[in-house]
Amino acid sequence: MVEQKASRALQISDVGYVLNTGRVAFVGPAADLLASERVKRVYRGEGGKDTGAEMPGGPDDE
Repeated sequence: MVEQKASRALQISDVGYVLNTGRVAFVGPAADLLASERVKRVYRGEGGKDTGAEMPGGPDDE
């Protein structure tokens, strides 16, 4: 599901993916994404180039 109300979508989901400029920035249990300060910064466009690459489940974690 693609949803503009991300917090609501994560509340009813088991797993979530957060995209930043068309790339997966974060993936993980919805409750963890909902609570993550890093996810909130990326979703709101704050934090500059923070792509989530260092976070488990980020784009470089294959």
